Amino acid sequence: TALHREDPTMAFFKAAAGSALLHHQEEVLANERFKAALAGSYEMRDSDSARRSDGSSSECLVRFKVGRSWKEETFEVLALPEVRGVVQAVLEKFREEPDETSMHLLKPFKMAHVSPRVFWNMVKLLGGDVSAGLQQLVPSADWSFLEEREKRRSDKAVENERQAAEARKLKEQRADQRRAKQRKASGTSAKDPSGSVEAATAGEAQEAAVEQEIEELEEQSVVAEEEEGEDEEEEEEEEEEEEEEE
Repeated sequence: TALHREDPTMAFFKAAAGSALLHHQEEVLANERFKAALAGSYEMRDSDSARRSDGSSSECLVRFKVGRSWKEETFEVLALPEVRGVVQAVLEKFREEPDETSMHLLKPFKMAHVSPRVFWNMVKLLGGDVSAGLQQLVPSADWSFLEEREKRRSDKAVENERQAAEARKLKEQRADQRRAKQRKASGTSAKDPSGSVEAATAGEAQEAAVEQEIEELEEQSVVAEEEEGEDEEEEEEEEEEEEEEE
């Protein structure tokens, strides 16, 4: 099936609003797309079977180098005005954000992950250097962010987010359990008051255990953030030293 038949503009908006935890395999494949396009290690061929009413091809097969092998993907073809419209819509939407961090999703290696369909259409229409293609596509836009260095997410940062998500899940489970116990206790108390007390005591113990686990996860999360901050400071100092030596 062709890559991502959904609205190509929405692919960028969903990525900006979604979780920062991206699937590792998808990121690796996106990087392979980006490297192959930039190096010119790809071949494209219009589909012979998928045609529009005007006779033009509606799908394209791309074959690109991945290590020592080749991978094939089929994507739905977009016309140049359609691609320009997508990029302009994304630019306008993301400019409304206070810090414009989502603008980085238009960087070629990010685009290759967020919307392979738009990425391959850019390559098909404007060549493998997608950064140059974007500037050619919308020359009036400020594309300086394409050259900005984006901070790499460390393994600790990813683990930190995983822990935070786990803590939130535990809190939700605890709330559900508390409501269920309250309903059960209200029914038991009418029949057997002593049983209600025992159930409440057991429930409090379980709740305390869950709370302790959440606190431990949050503490680990804070430690990870502090360590990550220290690592970033060290990297910045090393870069400054290298620049001074040059």
